[in-house]
Amino acid sequence: MNSRLIQIDALRGLAAVLVVVAHSSEYFTSRALALGHGAGFDTLVRTFDFGRIGVVLFFMVSGFVVANSLSAPGTQIRHFLARRFFRLYPLYWFSMLLAYFFWTSPLPDAAMIMANLTMFPSLWSAKAMLGLYWTLEVELVFYLLAVLLVLRGVLFQPVVLAGAMLVLWTVFAAVMFGLLPSPVTLEWKSFPYNLMYMLFGVLWFNTSRQSGQASGWGRVAFWGALLLLMAPPMFSLLRYASSHSADDLRLGLSYPLAVALFAAMFNAKTMWLGALAKLGVISYSMYLMHLFVLVFAARYVTPEVVPQAWLTLPSYVVLSLGLTVLFSTLTYNLVERPWIGFAKRFK
Repeated sequence: MNSRLIQIDALRGLAAVLVVVAHSSEYFTSRALALGHGAGFDTLVRTFDFGRIGVVLFFMVSGFVVANSLSAPGTQIRHFLARRFFRLYPLYWFSMLLAYFFWTSPLPDAAMIMANLTMFPSLWSAKAMLGLYWTLEVELVFYLLAVLLVLRGVLFQPVVLAGAMLVLWTVFAAVMFGLLPSPVTLEWKSFPYNLMYMLFGVLWFNTSRQSGQASGWGRVAFWGALLLLMAPPMFSLLRYASSHSADDLRLGLSYPLAVALFAAMFNAKTMWLGALAKLGVISYSMYLMHLFVLVFAARYVTPEVVPQAWLTLPSYVVLSLGLTVLFSTLTYNLVERPWIGFAKRFK
């Protein structure tokens, strides 16, 4: 699995880059336009929804990695949960601390802070201190689901995974068509659908591990699950033909592109993936830290400091990405890495 894990790290790196590019493009478009530059780059990023592609890649990678961890000989549930805890929470709490100091008045109250400390603020009807925390809530639910499936002895049974995805797909469809109460935000409307991508990551792990020796039912489960995943974006593209809605186009393009990118990089030669694999190591830091870098860049990278002709949108994006990599390398080494080392004691 060593080469596979290099490819998974590269996918993490790509996902982090796409998210940073999407958010920095959105953040600096108005500023670039005000300086007389165009917004063609932002149109590209929005049309293909780089941010959504990155998040979906993260979800599929999480499914693959969790399956890899839980399949290791001798792995116990309590050790897996302990490693996940120390992998996620220390840096998350550090990002909360930064968010508190970057927060505009009024400051978060004690109840909001306590709810966010759990990494599941919506469970307590509290506002997330950073908008991107919603993906971590999906992660926690997936961990719980994965543990339950392991305890039942069915996490690595493709037909069971496909069946669970069918249940989630049915709930998602019922919410989207108004048959069940609908959350306000698209992120929460899509919660069951996002979980499906994590389970598909597990299914992908199973398929790759069997290396062509999958049973007939295993292959049926894999392709059936893929058809379930592709049904909503195909519906969006069909609706786009009449609605011409930018949202329909983004939803229709981003999910299939994410799966295609996952497949392409998963099967790519590792010799081409070195740089992205290195970014994959710090991808969690990049994900949590990049918003603070954007605020810093907006405050200090101005026409008074940098020639106005240089402040195009691509320039802002490249600068934001570079600063994010630098800052994330620092937080990885000072916060993430020590706790990851500590977590390795739980074997």
